[in-house]
Amino acid sequence: MSSFIVENKSINNIVNSFFWKIHDTYLRDEIKKKFKVFLEKSKDEELNKELKKFGQLMVNLNRDSVNQRYDEKEKPYTFIFSDVKSLSNFQFLKSVECLTYQSCEGNCDKTEIYKFLQELEEVLRNKIIQNIEDYKKAKWE
Repeated sequence: MSSFIVENKSINNIVNSFFWKIHDTYLRDEIKKKFKVFLEKSKDEELNKELKKFGQLMVNLNRDSVNQRYDEKEKPYTFIFSDVKSLSNFQFLKSVECLTYQSCEGNCDKTEIYKFLQELEEVLRNKIIQNIEDYKKAKWE
């Protein structure tokens, strides 16, 4: 398996989608219940700080994983938060899947942020499936 550094854009996709979906009834209750989310909309400055921190945690995880995979000692890049319009749930899931796949080397899969991302993947996948029309029409038997 090879491993690479996920782009800032992809991390921004996750941060923004996570924030916007958390306020959407589509995911809000499930995510808040399962992950005890710390993102509460109070002051914009405080919120931006928390979103940057969340993004940097993911960047650090990814860099640590690549470092362990290739026996490197590179420093993580500084996450730059930028507001991204709401993405589809499919893109949100794909961005999370990419990050978790690129961040599972060494002991990285034992970290809290990695476990959080795996749980988020599962919740997103389940919610997407439950909203597919063919799934809704399928019989419970």
